[in-house]
Formats: sequence, structure tokens, C-alpha cells
Amino acid sequence: MPPSLNEISGQAIQVLQYDQITAKKMAVLRPELVLAPLLTTRFDILDLAKRLERFGFTGKLRAYSTPLPNIDFIRQEVRAAHPQLDFDIFTLPVDKRRDN
Repeated sequence: MPPSLNEISGQAIQVLQYDQITAKKMAVLRPELVLAPLLTTRFDILDLAKRLERFGFTGKLRAYSTPLPNIDFIRQEVRAAHPQLDFDIFTLPVDKRRDN
């Protein structure tokens, strides 16, 4: 999780790696919101959206990223590909301790 989000409180947060997101985990956790980086070396948000849909998730998917010039285009692309998800992107300040 990005350091700037470490101070979030009052919510139950479960941290999973991409490969740990399974149908069984989704059925047990039943998340209302999934928060993920927009892009990593292992997956991007489109990969994650597809995986979440396959496991029946229809909630909120939020991606975070450093500021991007084409964020509206990315938002539209994900929403068009996965219209049943409530998708949005937010930007975080540049942090040299992470790569996205």
C-alpha cells in the first residue's frame, strides 16, 4: 500500500497480492471496495478488473497512480471494458519509495 494511505482508519482492510485474489477469498471477504495500483510489473488495472468480474465482484474498484496526462482516457477505457464496476482513478503525490 502506498505510504500516503497508511493513515486510513476506521475500516477493515485486507491486503492481498494479485495471485491471492480467488473466488473463495472474494466469497469470504465480500469487499465493497478494491484498491489497487493502476499498473505494476505483474498486472494492470484491466487485468484486475477482469479477474474481479470473473469472481462476481460488482463493487467499487479504485486505482491509484502518480499524476498522468491521460487519466481521463484511462478512466473511460476501463469503464467501457467493465461497465458493471464502479471504477475511478485517483492520483497520489510522487513518492520515490514506490514505482507507481
